[in-house]
Amino acid sequence: AGDVWTVPKNGGTATRLSSPAGSEAFPKFSPDGNHIAYSANYHGNVDVYVVPTSGGLPARLTQHSFGDRVIDWHPDGENILFASTRKSGRQRFSQFYLINKDGGMAKKLPVPYGEFGAFSSDGKHFAYTDKSRVFRTWKRYRGGTAPDIMLFNLETLGSETVIDSDDND
Repeated sequence: AGDVWTVPKNGGTATRLSSPAGSEAFPKFSPDGNHIAYSANYHGNVDVYVVPTSGGLPARLTQHSFGDRVIDWHPDGENILFASTRKSGRQRFSQFYLINKDGGMAKKLPVPYGEFGAFSSDGKHFAYTDKSRVFRTWKRYRGGTAPDIMLFNLETLGSETVIDSDDND
Protein backbone atom coordinates (compact mmCIF):
# COMPACT_ATOMS: atom_id res chain seq x y z
CA ALA A 1 0.00 0.00 0.00
CA GLY A 2 3.07 2.27 -0.17
CA ASP A 3 3.11 2.56 3.63
CA VAL A 4 5.50 1.42 6.38
CA TRP A 5 4.40 -1.71 8.25
CA THR A 6 5.94 -3.87 10.95
CA VAL A 7 5.34 -7.52 11.80
CA PRO A 8 6.91 -9.74 14.48
CA LYS A 9 9.92 -11.78 13.28
CA ASN A 10 8.04 -15.00 13.93
CA GLY A 11 5.00 -13.84 11.98
CA GLY A 12 1.66 -12.53 13.14
CA THR A 13 -0.41 -9.46 12.53
CA ALA A 14 1.15 -6.61 10.56
CA THR A 15 0.82 -3.11 12.01
CA ARG A 16 0.73 -0.05 9.75
CA LEU A 17 3.00 2.74 11.00
CA SER A 18 2.25 5.26 8.26
CA SER A 19 -0.87 6.09 6.31
CA PRO A 20 -0.59 9.68 5.04
CA ALA A 21 -1.29 10.47 1.42
CA GLY A 22 1.94 9.83 -0.43
CA SER A 23 4.27 6.90 -0.70
CA GLU A 24 7.01 5.88 1.71
CA ALA A 25 10.26 4.23 0.61
CA PHE A 26 13.62 2.95 1.92
CA PRO A 27 12.55 2.19 5.53
CA LYS A 28 15.40 1.33 7.89
CA PHE A 29 15.29 0.17 11.52
CA SER A 30 17.48 2.01 14.02
CA PRO A 31 20.24 -0.15 15.56
CA ASP A 32 18.21 -0.50 18.78
CA GLY A 33 15.02 -1.33 16.86
CA ASN A 34 13.06 1.54 18.46
CA HIS A 35 12.68 3.77 15.38
CA ILE A 36 12.24 3.49 11.63
CA ALA A 37 13.63 6.15 9.30
CA TYR A 38 12.22 6.41 5.78
CA SER A 39 11.81 8.74 2.82
CA ALA A 40 8.39 10.06 1.84
CA ASN A 41 6.74 12.69 -0.29
CA TYR A 42 3.97 14.27 1.78
CA HIS A 43 4.46 17.94 0.87
CA GLY A 44 5.60 17.93 -2.77
CA ASN A 45 9.15 16.81 -2.05
CA VAL A 46 10.89 13.64 -0.80
CA ASP A 47 12.17 14.17 2.74
CA VAL A 48 13.49 12.08 5.65
CA TYR A 49 11.02 11.04 8.36
CA VAL A 50 11.37 8.98 11.53
CA VAL A 51 8.66 7.17 13.50
CA PRO A 52 8.80 5.03 16.64
CA THR A 53 8.34 1.32 15.91
CA SER A 54 5.58 1.37 18.53
CA GLY A 55 3.66 3.84 16.35
CA GLY A 56 2.87 7.53 16.53
CA LEU A 57 3.21 10.57 14.34
CA PRO A 58 6.18 10.58 11.97
CA ALA A 59 8.62 13.46 12.49
CA ARG A 60 9.89 15.25 9.40
CA LEU A 61 13.66 15.71 9.69
CA THR A 62 14.60 17.39 6.39
CA GLN A 63 12.95 20.24 4.54
CA HIS A 64 15.23 20.91 1.61
CA SER A 65 13.92 21.53 -1.91
CA PHE A 66 15.94 18.60 -3.28
CA GLY A 67 14.95 15.00 -2.54
CA ASP A 68 16.48 13.19 0.43
CA ARG A 69 16.76 9.37 0.26
CA VAL A 70 17.28 7.38 3.48
CA ILE A 71 20.25 5.02 3.21
CA ASP A 72 20.83 3.64 6.72
CA TRP A 73 21.50 4.54 10.34
CA HIS A 74 24.88 5.49 11.76
CA PRO A 75 26.12 2.83 14.24
CA ASP A 76 25.65 5.33 17.09
CA GLY A 77 21.87 4.96 16.66
CA GLU A 78 21.42 8.72 16.91
CA ASN A 79 21.97 9.75 13.29
CA ILE A 80 20.40 8.80 9.99
CA LEU A 81 22.41 8.55 6.79
CA PHE A 82 20.74 9.92 3.65
CA ALA A 83 21.73 10.84 0.09
CA SER A 84 20.74 14.07 -1.62
CA THR A 85 21.72 16.21 -4.60
CA ARG A 86 21.16 19.37 -2.52
CA LYS A 87 24.73 20.75 -2.74
CA SER A 88 26.40 18.55 -5.34
CA GLY A 89 26.29 21.15 -8.08
CA ARG A 90 24.80 18.51 -10.37
CA GLN A 91 21.34 17.09 -9.80
CA ARG A 92 22.62 13.87 -11.27
CA PHE A 93 25.06 13.19 -8.43
CA SER A 94 24.14 12.65 -4.80
CA GLN A 95 26.22 13.25 -1.70
CA PHE A 96 25.90 11.74 1.79
CA TYR A 97 24.55 13.50 4.87
CA LEU A 98 23.81 12.66 8.49
CA ILE A 99 20.90 14.09 10.45
CA ASN A 100 20.05 13.48 14.08
CA LYS A 101 16.91 11.43 14.71
CA ASP A 102 15.62 14.31 16.84
CA GLY A 103 16.14 16.87 14.06
CA GLY A 104 18.58 19.71 13.48
CA MET A 105 20.88 20.62 10.62
CA ALA A 106 22.15 17.91 8.29
CA LYS A 107 25.93 17.42 8.19
CA LYS A 108 27.63 16.49 4.92
CA LEU A 109 30.05 13.56 4.99
CA PRO A 110 33.49 14.24 3.42
CA VAL A 111 32.81 11.65 0.69
CA PRO A 112 32.76 13.38 -2.74
CA TYR A 113 29.75 11.68 -4.34
CA GLY A 114 27.71 8.59 -3.64
CA GLU A 115 24.42 6.79 -3.89
CA PHE A 116 24.39 3.91 -1.37
CA GLY A 117 26.66 3.12 1.54
CA ALA A 118 27.15 1.64 4.99
CA PHE A 119 29.30 2.41 8.03
CA SER A 120 31.63 -0.05 9.72
CA SER A 121 30.42 -1.03 13.20
CA ASP A 122 32.85 1.46 14.81
CA GLY A 123 31.81 4.28 12.44
CA LYS A 124 35.39 4.90 11.26
CA HIS A 125 35.03 3.50 7.75
CA PHE A 126 32.36 3.93 5.13
CA ALA A 127 31.78 1.57 2.18
CA TYR A 128 29.85 3.14 -0.69
CA THR A 129 29.05 3.14 -4.37
CA ASP A 130 29.41 6.36 -6.32
CA LYS A 131 26.75 5.39 -8.87
CA SER A 132 23.42 3.65 -8.62
CA ARG A 133 21.79 0.98 -10.72
CA VAL A 134 18.77 0.63 -8.44
CA PHE A 135 15.47 0.50 -10.32
CA ARG A 136 17.21 -0.18 -13.63
CA THR A 137 16.05 -3.18 -15.62
CA TRP A 138 19.23 -4.01 -17.54
CA LYS A 139 20.47 -7.47 -16.66
CA ARG A 140 24.17 -8.37 -16.62
CA TYR A 141 25.15 -4.81 -17.61
CA ARG A 142 28.88 -4.17 -18.00
CA GLY A 143 29.79 -0.63 -18.81
CA GLY A 144 30.57 2.89 -17.68
CA THR A 145 27.69 3.27 -15.26
CA ALA A 146 28.37 0.01 -13.39
CA PRO A 147 29.18 1.05 -9.81
CA ASP A 148 32.31 -0.01 -7.95
CA ILE A 149 32.55 -0.39 -4.18
CA MET A 150 34.76 2.18 -2.50
CA LEU A 151 36.03 2.23 1.10
CA PHE A 152 36.46 5.64 2.71
CA ASN A 153 38.43 6.15 5.94
CA LEU A 154 36.57 8.89 7.86
CA GLU A 155 39.63 9.61 10.05
CA THR A 156 42.35 9.95 7.39
CA LEU A 157 39.92 10.94 4.56
CA GLY A 158 41.64 8.39 2.32
CA SER A 159 39.79 6.05 0.00
CA GLU A 160 40.41 2.91 -1.98
CA THR A 161 38.49 0.87 -4.51
CA VAL A 162 37.51 -2.44 -2.95
CA ILE A 163 36.20 -4.04 -6.14
CA ASP A 164 37.07 -2.69 -9.57
CA SER A 165 35.29 -4.53 -12.35
CA ASP A 166 32.96 -3.96 -15.27
CA ASP A 167 30.17 -5.75 -13.39
CA ASN A 168 27.60 -4.18 -11.09
CA ASP A 169 28.93 -4.26 -7.53
